Amino acid sequence: MSETDMSLYPDPDLLLQRMVEKITGTISERDNYVLEELIEKNEDVKNAWTAFSSSFSQEDRDTQMARLGTDVFWKGSALNRNVIAQNKVYIIKRWLWAAVFTGILAGSYLLYTQLRGVKRNLFLTGNPTQATNSIQLQLAEGQTIDLSATQGTVQAGNTTLVNQQKSLHFTDAGTGDGVGGLNTLKVPVGQDYNIVLADGTKVQMNSATEMRFPFRFNGATRDIYINGEAYLEVARDAKHPLIVHSAGSAVQVLGTSFNINTYEADQLTVSLVNGSVKVKNRGKETIIRPGEQAVVQQTAGNIQVLAFDREEVLSWREGIRIFDNATVQEISSVLPRWYGVQIQIDNPSLADRRFSGVLDRKMPIQDFLNALKATIALDYYEDKKGVLHLK
Repeated sequence: MSETDMSLYPDPDLLLQRMVEKITGTISERDNYVLEELIEKNEDVKNAWTAFSSSFSQEDRDTQMARLGTDVFWKGSALNRNVIAQNKVYIIKRWLWAAVFTGILAGSYLLYTQLRGVKRNLFLTGNPTQATNSIQLQLAEGQTIDLSATQGTVQAGNTTLVNQQKSLHFTDAGTGDGVGGLNTLKVPVGQDYNIVLADGTKVQMNSATEMRFPFRFNGATRDIYINGEAYLEVARDAKHPLIVHSAGSAVQVLGTSFNINTYEADQLTVSLVNGSVKVKNRGKETIIRPGEQAVVQQTAGNIQVLAFDREEVLSWREGIRIFDNATVQEISSVLPRWYGVQIQIDNPSLADRRFSGVLDRKMPIQDFLNALKATIALDYYEDKKGVLHLK
């Protein structure tokens, strides 16, 4: 390992991850050795570690944050639930990680800025959320714009696009009474993206999601098409309802906020936060109220209305996924979308085992797999083709 070649050092996110593990006493022997080498031989990393560790009291450093593992610490917290009781170490690590980026830990931002621009290496577990595919906008005319590589203002015919900080908005100078052609926005595995539509409707798209939309709404309705998962805050326009077409169903709204999910085969789930929506499928329709979700079985045409856990359903918007008594089968359907890995359950009896915990997109997948391993007694390995096996 070179002391001076910064191209050999890990990126800031991964280095912070390892420092969090070191503070909490959960770092592996191998990763701890590498981290200590970095601290000893590179001045920037040494200063960063000093800034980070000094954010904690001497007692916390000596006890490896033992107080965060006590029921007293979590008493009265919104996080004081069975998830913590079953998997405290993982929750503690996630809490510390969030604290770094929200400024709770005083010296941590200094750490991040000191190491900005350095590249990943040396640690055994990389961060697979760095998706290989980019966010792409395919225009109705056929041109494709790589939004991951193109920042700032882009001119697309009569439309001016502004792409900044994983968010897109636009202004259209076109004229005419015809409905504009449909553009397709594609968000790949491991990423999310925000867009503001022509009417002011805000859409947050989850990973592995596509949306078709026009640059102008000129008809009696505002029609868009979504495949995957998205959260919408719909601009109110009583004369022009928004119609979301998805997997053979239609969701009609005026002004409201809701989550739409078509990840499950032959199923559409609409979870309403506020306002009201009408869900239509195969001649049937139902209106849901805040706190309710409509689950549509596409082939059968059935629409079931249920209550839903807002924290669990919407947690993806914060870059996490909360599993509350979820089966391994359910979990194995989420990991490919977040990490781009193929999952194979070698032991069929594992599929119905249940787990409660948190999946954090910033954390390496190995951390989550280790939490599974410790909690429900499964093991895993990756084969030569990159397939992740659960056994």
